Amino acid sequence: MLWAVAPDGLPLAFPSEDLDLLATLRAETEGAAGPLPAEGSPGRGVSFLGEGGEAEAAVRTPAPADPPRDEDFWRGLADEARSRVRRREEEIVRLEEEVRAATREAARLSLEVAAHGGPLAANAWHPELVAVLKAARERTRSASLQLEESRAALEQARRELETDLPEAARRAGVPPGWLRERRQP
Repeated sequence: MLWAVAPDGLPLAFPSEDLDLLATLRAETEGAAGPLPAEGSPGRGVSFLGEGGEAEAAVRTPAPADPPRDEDFWRGLADEARSRVRRREEEIVRLEEEVRAATREAARLSLEVAAHGGPLAANAWHPELVAVLKAARERTRSASLQLEESRAALEQARRELETDLPEAARRAGVPPGWLRERRQP
């Protein structure tokens, strides 16, 4: 998560996936208002604070002259955070199935290679079979790595929803109920 402070002093949080958007925003801001002020300093444009805990600590609450952030604004932030968590959970389910399928395929091919006398014999008589087995093992490895990355991203999304957003809202004096999911009648 990359944090920034908008010209009105309000915190902006950008998921890591939106770095291209940030680059565009930074370029537009530099072009419109001259160079950006130093990180964390007040001034025109958007101050980019970086990533992690130091950036979150540097996010300041709106000054009294800032336009009020109403319930819809904070509910929208919470809804976006919940949506990111749901997307990550769905992605993990999909990747787990992909890993299972790739593992089953690699196991099936391993048995077939073993039935042909092992890798050396199979390579001599059926080199395409050994190549397909290697590809299946690579798919399994690749899907497993993606799954690990997705699990880490899910933890980050949950941390943003359960810790970072409530803390920012608390600092801004927002009632906790504004962050709760709305009940559908």
